[in-house]
Amino acid sequence: MAQSTMTGIDLLVFGPHPDDRNAFDLQGTLWSRNPDACCNLRKVEPLRRKLSELKGWVTAVRRDQTKNRANTGKVEWDEKFQLVKVNPLADWTTRMVWDYVHKHNVLYNPLHDQNFPSIGCTHCTRAVQAGEDARAGRWAGFQKTECGLHVGPQPATAQLIRIGAD
Repeated sequence: MAQSTMTGIDLLVFGPHPDDRNAFDLQGTLWSRNPDACCNLRKVEPLRRKLSELKGWVTAVRRDQTKNRANTGKVEWDEKFQLVKVNPLADWTTRMVWDYVHKHNVLYNPLHDQNFPSIGCTHCTRAVQAGEDARAGRWAGFQKTECGLHVGPQPATAQLIRIGAD
């Protein structure tokens, strides 16, 4: 975990445990072979470690982002992480978010100005082409639409299995 301060906000930055990264993705190409396992290693498990210390978390999940998020509640029980999940923007539209960002001069990732409406990992995100869905740039070439943070338990293909370990 690294700590960074930006604009007066303390950020805690998490990543995979070095032992897990070395055991499961030493070459850094897991994303190309098994993006579910890669997301589990790099996003889900690091967040699970932190969330296990907490009673709730706040997200920016919105109902208009994907069909899997269409029934997102403002406050709900997160079965995956076993805590309260608060989604204050659940009923906001993309337009409402950008209106707020511009009205209140909120900092945002400059990739949004380069046709990246949904930003994930370096290898698994590309710019969206004209006429494509806003999330078409995520996991291009795969049937994947979610990293696993905001859906139920990971499918078996995403589990990290250490082969030959004691």
